[in-house]
Amino acid sequence: MSISRSFVFDHVHLSAPDQAEACGWYMRHLGARPGASPERILVGDQLWLIFYKAEAAKPSREGVIHSIGFAVPDAAATLRALDAEGATIVSPLGPRPGFARAAIVDDPFGVRLTLVDAPGSKELQFHHVHLTVPDPSATLAWYLEMFGGERATLDGMDAVRYGSTWLLAEQGNGAPSMGHAIDHMAWRTPHLDLTAAALKEKAVAFTMEPRLFNPTVRISFVEGPSATRIEVLERLS
Repeated sequence: MSISRSFVFDHVHLSAPDQAEACGWYMRHLGARPGASPERILVGDQLWLIFYKAEAAKPSREGVIHSIGFAVPDAAATLRALDAEGATIVSPLGPRPGFARAAIVDDPFGVRLTLVDAPGSKELQFHHVHLTVPDPSATLAWYLEMFGGERATLDGMDAVRYGSTWLLAEQGNGAPSMGHAIDHMAWRTPHLDLTAAALKEKAVAFTMEPRLFNPTVRISFVEGPSATRIEVLERLS
């Protein structure tokens, strides 16, 4: 078994002063579904958004994990609804690098969102994570080496793909992700201890060693390029 090819992109961890309020906002305006607990919601088939309680998280646009993207069935209608409900429209719907039609929005909690127009789709789907790093090509190569995936292009934009989720990177100097509205992202593996040993052999720095988080999940944290906080977890059931 190749440990490096056994990863699944699992979730993104966000921050907001009121976790339940943030979850409700995403459910009302973007079509996310309730999760197993008040601080989490489900997007599409199996990807979670999980909220920390944080009174003063820095905007995600200032961090290395710059933004996250959703494919929405009717981006124009979604944009109008968000505009009326506390979101800040950063860029209107139109052609953007990597997307035929997309809009940029800041939610009320500091998370930058890309709404990708996906006519014909039936429901909201998680689409991508967008990084801002000094060397995009080297960064994507690191993720490919450590977490598998498929090196690909999204309408000409270099990326790594994990199933239906894209990891994108553009040049910039985003601050370390911890403490920002997008705090970290997570990959799942079926064998956390074996995975941890393999990553350590590749000189990946662990900021939290594997441990039991609850009866069904074991977690660990590593540091990615540009001080990107990354959770590596194993679901026991």
